[in-house]
Amino acid sequence: MNNMKPVHEALTLGVAAPCVTFALLIFLWTYEYEARPFLVYFFFLFVLVFCAFLRTFRADTLIRKDGVLLERDGGPSTAPFQNASRNKAWSIWNLVVAIVGTWLGRSNFQTNRLPFLLTRDGAVYNNVTPLDKTVDKPDAAIVHFNAKTTTLDVGLFRAYRHKGQNYCVAPLSARTKGTGENLVARFFAVGVDCCGSSFVDCLAYSSEGTLTEENINKEEVPKAGVVVPQIDFPAQDDRPLSGTSEELAFSYSGSGWGDNTRSELSLLFDPQTTMAETTFYNKAARSCAAYYGLKLGQNPIFLHLTRDAEKFQRGRDTSTFGMCILSIGLGWPSILLGGIVITNIYSRRQRASQ
Repeated sequence: MNNMKPVHEALTLGVAAPCVTFALLIFLWTYEYEARPFLVYFFFLFVLVFCAFLRTFRADTLIRKDGVLLERDGGPSTAPFQNASRNKAWSIWNLVVAIVGTWLGRSNFQTNRLPFLLTRDGAVYNNVTPLDKTVDKPDAAIVHFNAKTTTLDVGLFRAYRHKGQNYCVAPLSARTKGTGENLVARFFAVGVDCCGSSFVDCLAYSSEGTLTEENINKEEVPKAGVVVPQIDFPAQDDRPLSGTSEELAFSYSGSGWGDNTRSELSLLFDPQTTMAETTFYNKAARSCAAYYGLKLGQNPIFLHLTRDAEKFQRGRDTSTFGMCILSIGLGWPSILLGGIVITNIYSRRQRASQ
């Protein structure tokens, strides 16, 4: 039975503890960070302390310099938790798993959970037309448009390319013709890597196929927009663009090396990283206004155009939970495999030393 004891150690420190830590960190960062950040940081700190304790754990004073605990008969110890070399390996293994779990959970929070929360807690505006001003809607999260007066030309769009991705925008316009106000672009439908020869694919993605080129401008088809949250970084680029008076809220593409570095770090470490995409939509909107001879309205609103904003939100919530399950589903087998590999390595070393 004594030879079975290292199996208990491997199951505890190599599989069970890392799996529990991995799953808890993913769910804590995804669902608890927004409401109770101190709880999340406390648990992560607890894991770090545990790893440090395990790294320096000494069960007996008979450990030699090579980290092998001797039994009374002079051979290497097979007792669990009493081999300094194995403890060091388990410490590093648990730390790596904790870091990966933290990264996955925080990424899921930024990508899926945070936009969902900001939209849920924001304001809802009804019966909005493309002619309405946006400066009085700074808290807009969902915008329900007047379908009879709202149109979108799928052939009128522009994209701003950044790091291999195209950030596409298309201005919403009023159905009424003949007024100068129709040349002011205040609301933009958006999408990423979806505008080739037209804006149709962007509509299909944001509306799950319910908005098409054929029905987008029909008066009986409801149109709603889920607003892309605006970043709150300080202005970095206030250079005016000919034909518009709107300042770009934040920019780092094409700027100097110093601004580039500071901005990249802000985007990397700020908890609102995903909202930095409004930077690129803003640039695309400026390009669109200049290219088509439009005037860019003050504080343009960028939104995912769909027929059912509430369904769009439910999809976000489902995606958040789905990413948690997917991460755990892929992570647990990897942790099991890693625990087996580490156990086999030390089993071979033990047999070789006997």
